[in-house]
Amino acid sequence: MRESEFFDSYSFFPVADDNGTAIGAAQYVQWIRPEIQMRPLTHLYLGPETGEVNEKLLEGKNWKKIENLEEIANLLASGKVIAWSQGAMEFGHRSLGNRSILASAQQKQMKDIINAKIKMRESFRPFAPSVLQEHAASYFEMTLSSSKNFPFMIETFNARTLTKEKAPAIVHEDGTSRIQTVSAETNPKYHELLHSFYKLTGCPLLLNTSFNINGMPIVLSAGDAIDCFDKTHLDYLVIGDYLIWKK
Repeated sequence: MRESEFFDSYSFFPVADDNGTAIGAAQYVQWIRPEIQMRPLTHLYLGPETGEVNEKLLEGKNWKKIENLEEIANLLASGKVIAWSQGAMEFGHRSLGNRSILASAQQKQMKDIINAKIKMRESFRPFAPSVLQEHAASYFEMTLSSSKNFPFMIETFNARTLTKEKAPAIVHEDGTSRIQTVSAETNPKYHELLHSFYKLTGCPLLLNTSFNINGMPIVLSAGDAIDCFDKTHLDYLVIGDYLIWKK
C-alpha cells in the first residue's frame, strides 16, 4: 500500500481485533460529535504500571541498582538476553519496549537461542527489531515520501544489505523485517537504551520480542516478570532501575 499511487495516505489501527473495540467506540463518538477534537494515537503505553520491586520479590536473587543504561547496553553487546519491564504495559499484541525480551541482533544464531531456550517455541518463528527512528531509513527501504515513524510493529519493510550484514537475527527469510521505530518523545528510556547500544556497537537496533513464554500471556506486574524470569534461561531481568540475575 505504501508504494501504491492510489492513496495519498493510509492508517492501520495497531490493535486490530476485539481488544480495540473500546478505542473504536471512543473514536466513533468523536466522529459524530465535531466539537470533540480527534487526536492521533501516537503510542500504545496505555496499560497498568509494572509496580514496585520489593525485598520479597528479590529474595534468592542477585540484584543491584542500575547507575546508567550503558551497563545494560554492554550486557546486550556481549550476547546476553535481557528481559526488560518498564512503566505502563503496552495495549495490544506487541511488546514495544516496556514488556520486552531484548537481545543483540548481530549474531544470527540469536533467533534459534531465544526460540529454543527462552520462548520455547518452533525454530522457524521470526523476531522483529526496535530501531532508533532517526536511523530507520538507513537500515530499511523507505520511499522518500513515506513517514519514518512506524511505532507499532505492524508493518514490514525490505531490509537493506547493511541490515542483513549487521543485524541478521531480525531479517526474515524473505528479506523483510517487521519494524518498530523508537523515538525519544514516546519512550525516552527505551530510546536511551537503544542509543547507548548504538554508541557501543554502531548498530542502532535490537531484537525485541514479547516478555512471555509460549502459551502464556505477556507479563504485567513485577511479580509476573520475576516468575517468568525464573522459568526461563534468560540471563538478566531489568525492572525499573533494578538489574536482577539468578544465584
